[in-house]
Amino acid sequence: MVRHYTPSISNDCPTPKKPLGQHFMRDRRALDYIVHALETNRGEFVVEIGPGTGALTMNLLAKQATVCAIEVDPVLSNSLDDRLLNPPNLRIITADARSIQPSHVIPAGVSYKLTGNLPYYAATPIIRNFLESSVRPDLVITVIQKEVAQNMVAQPPRLNLLAIGTQIYGEVKILKYLKPQSFFPTPKVSSAIISIKPYKYPMVSMEQCKGFFHLVRAGFSSPRKQLHNSIGNSLQIPSTESHELLAKAQIDPRRRAQSLSINEWKRLYEIWIG
Repeated sequence: MVRHYTPSISNDCPTPKKPLGQHFMRDRRALDYIVHALETNRGEFVVEIGPGTGALTMNLLAKQATVCAIEVDPVLSNSLDDRLLNPPNLRIITADARSIQPSHVIPAGVSYKLTGNLPYYAATPIIRNFLESSVRPDLVITVIQKEVAQNMVAQPPRLNLLAIGTQIYGEVKILKYLKPQSFFPTPKVSSAIISIKPYKYPMVSMEQCKGFFHLVRAGFSSPRKQLHNSIGNSLQIPSTESHELLAKAQIDPRRRAQSLSINEWKRLYEIWIG
């Protein structure tokens, strides 16, 4: 039986800090949904980002998962252990999940899943920090801003940099939308629960990522322009050279950056580097 914990403002519950983007989840159905989507089993290692007052953490612990909770707010991280009655299967780290080294958190050789109710301003760099690490999660189930989630799952002809930067690492899906009333304090925007199932190997190797995204950013530098113009101007190459590059990749130079698939961007990059 999963125990629920509903955060409230009281003497033992810190007031949410607006600069840290704190919106505590209080929707019990959403909490159940996240735990179910994680398919959490006994003894499984779960990294939770932004545990806050412990609503999701308690439900993960009730599933007898081993939880490593990373919280940037020292007031919340220092009180979480006592709030949850000092469970033996909980480790709390006070750190910024955007910059922490995942390999320093995950025990060697241990597979894990990543979850959390992520602050809107930090969601994308947190997710990428773990997806780009040497110890990628087996599954990611997180709560992020609705518009960010929709950008992550975008496909041509509405592809964007965020979609490419996420989808090269795994299969991304929106599982469920959440109303602002699911949180306290109530945010001004809606949220979404997303799922990312990382590939065994990213579509673009870590060694190639820097060069690959240099080319992709060049293409998106002027998204309303035809691709040969945006690439030519950004890379500072002659128009004839950009036309030739696109022709070799069998891509119509009149297309826009957002109309290309990730595989087309990958093919264009491989031809560009020769």
